[in-house]
Amino acid sequence: SSLQRLGLGGLKRRAAEELVRAVFGEKAPDEFVARSVEQAGGNVFFLEELLRHVAERGTWDIPDSVLAMAQSRLEALPPEARHLLRAGSIFGRVFWGGGAQSLVAEQISADDAATWLDSLVESEILEVQPHSRFPAFREFSFRHNLFREAAYAMLTDRDQKVGHRLAAEWLASEGEPEPLVVAEHYERAGQNESAIPFLLRAAQTSFDVGNLEATLNIANRGLAYGAEGEDRGK
Repeated sequence: SSLQRLGLGGLKRRAAEELVRAVFGEKAPDEFVARSVEQAGGNVFFLEELLRHVAERGTWDIPDSVLAMAQSRLEALPPEARHLLRAGSIFGRVFWGGGAQSLVAEQISADDAATWLDSLVESEILEVQPHSRFPAFREFSFRHNLFREAAYAMLTDRDQKVGHRLAAEWLASEGEPEPLVVAEHYERAGQNESAIPFLLRAAQTSFDVGNLEATLNIANRGLAYGAEGEDRGK
């Protein structure tokens, strides 16, 4: 069957204003309506989150940025939920329950993590994917990348580096099929030497499929990190 792509434009200003009025009625100040519409920029998801933010706090104040709004929502969550979201954000927009829990295992048990992740799905911050890259673990995605960015921005530089190292170790132990994914986590962790074996495998894979440009780029990264002996020769 043929695939037909439909481009979806942004929400028109009048439609956005009507949506705000439909939620809050005529009590909403004109200035609030105008700023909400302007800040959402036609993005229905952003507008929905702005309205949720205001409704939950009972105030007409709007954060200066959409990222600040998302961070404000995450900061209102229980500590366990925030820990798991920050851990999940290390992996990217998509992560696995077992992977996130492994990063915070000292604070949250596997059973408790499953419960908190379910609550985050109910809160429409996360979504469960129908299929998982690692069948033994449920695969989650942030409902919008904005939530992932907000969670990641809440990590200190040190926490990010530790998190990426732990994520690399978890992915490697679970047999991540893309060695470059593991290598990039080690790179972000500042563990360049640990990335070398995975860069070698990634370079070999690129070479085997005839992608010489990618092969050279990856190989040069490994050499720059100080590959020695047999690894350097390969």
